[in-house]
Amino acid sequence: MPKLITHLDLIIIAVFLILGGIFRLANFESRHHFLADQATSSLRAKEIFDHRELTTVGIPVTSLHWLQPYAQLYISSTSYYFQLIPLILGGFNPLHSNFVMACLGTLLIIPFYLGAKLLVNRRGAVFLTIVFALSPLYVYFSSFMWNPNTLLLLFSPFILFLGLYRAYRRPIFLGLACVILGLMGTLHFQFLFAVAAFALFSLFFLIKHKKSPHLLWLIGGLFVGVFPLVLNELIKDFYNFRVLGWLFAHRHEITGSGFVWHYLSNAILLGLIGLTYFFHRFLKNWLLILISSACVIYGLYVSFISPVVRNDFQIYRQFHGHQDNIKIAQIINSFGPQNFNVFNLAHGDDGTADVIKYYLYWLFPETYQNINPDYLANNTLFVIAFRDHQFIDEINYEINTFVPSSIEQFAINDQVVLYLWRR
Repeated sequence: MPKLITHLDLIIIAVFLILGGIFRLANFESRHHFLADQATSSLRAKEIFDHRELTTVGIPVTSLHWLQPYAQLYISSTSYYFQLIPLILGGFNPLHSNFVMACLGTLLIIPFYLGAKLLVNRRGAVFLTIVFALSPLYVYFSSFMWNPNTLLLLFSPFILFLGLYRAYRRPIFLGLACVILGLMGTLHFQFLFAVAAFALFSLFFLIKHKKSPHLLWLIGGLFVGVFPLVLNELIKDFYNFRVLGWLFAHRHEITGSGFVWHYLSNAILLGLIGLTYFFHRFLKNWLLILISSACVIYGLYVSFISPVVRNDFQIYRQFHGHQDNIKIAQIINSFGPQNFNVFNLAHGDDGTADVIKYYLYWLFPETYQNINPDYLANNTLFVIAFRDHQFIDEINYEINTFVPSSIEQFAINDQVVLYLWRR
């Protein structure tokens, strides 16, 4: 029976914590990431918290855009409740909440390493923890609030319980690992394929090794994990299944971004754990040194030499950061607007300006309540745009249907201007 932790393990963990913490937390505000998806889900999560609401409906799937008639899939509501953890601990301040998320991403290196050591061996654990703690992809996606990132952080307790099961053969550890894996599947539909693959492999493994009684823990754990999604289907008359049926029937009419590559990051990590379990004997010292050196060099570069929010994994660049967003919210609030709305032309993924609306909700909740979501009925419209934007050519109906009688403008930074339009 392997010892859970030794003096050497403490040294290894300390090194990973120091480097992982530096890569996630250094120059944090300049690398702060709070864009459309995070803002939209944070708005709803804060509403749930403020109204002490219990809901079974989660975040809508945003990787596809459907043609008419409109159809939308929804994941489990656990997505909102998990997001409330960093939001509450960060006082609903987006910067502080992201900082909490980055701290959690750093601390969860500990159970990840220990679980990987029990599941494979120390060499395999070092390799997997290099990937999880130091590689640019996983450093980036464990440093800010976002639903797929919550899924990523759950890998740590999952691999810990899986390692404990392998070491001690107690079925309760298998059950707990499967509960977490099931929850991970409810946080992102595409990960359900990875959950199914793991379940089939585990089923084969348990039957082959005559561990049939443990099958109940496997099946029961997975069911408990996915139960929030099942409950929503029962309450909502199998809504997602009906939408899937409609989508299949109209599959030739669907357009959108489809399968986005970064959604694979979680399944890749699960697959890498499996490959390391079977092929860890091929991990040589020179390979570990090479991989870790590359990660450290890149991490130090991103953390100190080029700490800006435009690294290789970000789809959209932020042109107005945390302090700029506070400034925009303060300007909007200073007018005490009624029947107003906000539109963002300075960010391709946040036209309805959910980022600014979240800042208004956080800083000035009374002003936020005065937003009228019907752009056609607004008396006042705040437009975020680049300097010298040619509004005459604007195709967005929110802009081209609003004929202002007066316009004011306020410089936010050297690139972005806030326009105040009144009918």
